[in-house]
Amino acid sequence: MKMWLRLYMIFFKIGLVTIGGGYTMLPIIERELVVRHRLAGHDAVLDSFAMAQSIPGIVAVNTATLLGYRIGKTSKAIACFLGVITPSIIIISLIALAYGGASRIPWIEKALQGVRVAVLALLMVTVWRLLRRTVRDWFQAAVAGGAFLALLLFPVSPIAVIVGGGAASVCYYRWREGGSHAG
Repeated sequence: MKMWLRLYMIFFKIGLVTIGGGYTMLPIIERELVVRHRLAGHDAVLDSFAMAQSIPGIVAVNTATLLGYRIGKTSKAIACFLGVITPSIIIISLIALAYGGASRIPWIEKALQGVRVAVLALLMVTVWRLLRRTVRDWFQAAVAGGAFLALLLFPVSPIAVIVGGGAASVCYYRWREGGSHAG
């Protein structure tokens, strides 16, 4: 199977089973790309996910596109992009056709409540895995905790938090290394 078609199908599957957005898709991406198909490493997935959050757009789409580009440049990025958005387009179209009357059916309301709780669990697992893989010293823990508190307690922009975390890390690690690295 051609690589672009293989990537399209992998990301179609990811897009099909990912309920809750880009954050809940991270464990599925890792399982599919790192473990099952061996097309990327854990660090590549985490780096792409981090970059996807810091650029405008939908995290799931950005992550798929960045990973596709890392795997095989533009054509693979397009395949991943199309693969991850196709299920959403199909599902949203079907829901739009049926939602009018179905939203008032009690068992559908209850099912959606259960889906929301399951999505919350997926988000919590994703956060835990990200913490375990990315926070490697006390400074990174302090940046993560400070960013969390800033977002929770103050009306601060996520962009400001990302830029602040990056700037603090550059300053700290340059200071720790004695400022020996220029640029």
